[in-house]
Amino acid sequence: GLSGMSQVQLFYRYANDNTTWGGWTLFDINDTAPYSFTFTFPEGDGYYEFYSLAMDKAGNMETAPASADAIAAFDFIGPISSIEPVSSYLHEASLLTLTATAFDAISGVGDVEFWYRFSMDNFSWG
Repeated sequence: GLSGMSQVQLFYRYANDNTTWGGWTLFDINDTAPYSFTFTFPEGDGYYEFYSLAMDKAGNMETAPASADAIAAFDFIGPISSIEPVSSYLHEASLLTLTATAFDAISGVGDVEFWYRFSMDNFSWG
């Protein structure tokens, strides 16, 4: 009656920059095989490290590992972008150079699209 698994505990820690980590926090305890967890990213966007501890039916607990078993990032916030102001309103040349900046702290920027509208009279816009 003392052989076999009793429970598995899931621990996590969080960093918003993948460098400065908080302390380990117990997320959940599961006492039913196959001991899976549904993680809900309680700190929001950022980086998460995980480890688990197993306990047998005799009460013997595994020791915490020296480093994380797994790492994941959660990125729910979209990137931000902007186009630098045009220095002069009126341009007579057929080329205009536009410069954009874009930022996404977690997953990075994949690409940047430029969108424009045209008006012949500065009143009716397409």
